[in-house]
Amino acid sequence: MKSSKKVLVAPLDWGLGHAARCIPIIRELQQRGCEVVLASNGRSQYLLENEFPELKVLKLPAYNPHYPVQGSMVWKMLMQLPKFFWTIFREGRSIRKIIKDHSIELIISDNRYGCRNNKVTSVFITHQMNLLIPEKFNGVASLANKIHQSQIKKFNACWIPSPELSMIPRLTNKVDGMDARYIGFLSRFQQKELPKKYKLCVICSGPEPQREIFEKMMENELKESGYASIIIRGKTEAMNPFYRKDNQCTIVNHFKSDEINQVIEESDLIIARSGYTTVMDLMRLGSKAVFIPTPGQTEQEYIAEELFKRGIAYYMKQSEFDLERAIKESEKFTGFVNFEHEDGLLQKALDSVL
Repeated sequence: MKSSKKVLVAPLDWGLGHAARCIPIIRELQQRGCEVVLASNGRSQYLLENEFPELKVLKLPAYNPHYPVQGSMVWKMLMQLPKFFWTIFREGRSIRKIIKDHSIELIISDNRYGCRNNKVTSVFITHQMNLLIPEKFNGVASLANKIHQSQIKKFNACWIPSPELSMIPRLTNKVDGMDARYIGFLSRFQQKELPKKYKLCVICSGPEPQREIFEKMMENELKESGYASIIIRGKTEAMNPFYRKDNQCTIVNHFKSDEINQVIEESDLIIARSGYTTVMDLMRLGSKAVFIPTPGQTEQEYIAEELFKRGIAYYMKQSEFDLERAIKESEKFTGFVNFEHEDGLLQKALDSVL
């Protein structure tokens, strides 16, 4: 369906996954003739600017979450709640100005509660209909989910990216009384079946300081291993994509989507956080992976455990990581093979709002 609508796409700045999974939506909107405006901040903003230099990319207020080096993730997030609520308020104020200045007719917000307006059709994208919080915080979990779902209900529609409906049901099950639909895979990649060049590819992502801790750990492991390997740091703000090379380990700050697509397919094994978007990308490419969940991030721990139980991907705790053991154990797992992509679901969702 062709459309001349002016559409704002605004992904969250909480790691790069939200911005990365918006790329196929942006591409589809462009193909349909829409005039697309982008808005984000931080590394997500830089990612969008690198991918779409021809589009206007506006700056939104930053959530700027910080993960703990040690201790409880839940308490660290609770301490940042006032900052997060203030950001949501400022988002709403920014959106009103953007709508007026750019004549926006449709908003697609990836996990930004404040990117909506009663005068404009507003869509909320999330893979977390239910927030996963450790059982010892049940009281907090109940209240957090009520707030989360009440915020989503303020939007005209909710779209749920889901690689397979039975894969991670505790995250993606619909909530009663909410206008929500599944939109299948949201991956910027396409399978090309390239010959192998690297033994290992490490993809770093997520908020600091855990992104850097993960990067340094993997850099130390790989440069001593002698394996042909590559580390993608996820630092989209760097002017020069190349960082350095240690022995057989190439380290890059960032790549564009087609370059990451190629490197993943050229690698025997991917080592990464078990983020939702990363999982969808590796499913799209049929890759083998070892996951190292961000310590204390319940969602990533849950996803890694589910994939482990199903014999798809091996995972290890960051504190227990051993490279040789990870490689050996990964051989017992199938990798991401034989998954239905359901690309038509995104098409139908866009048809409903354009």
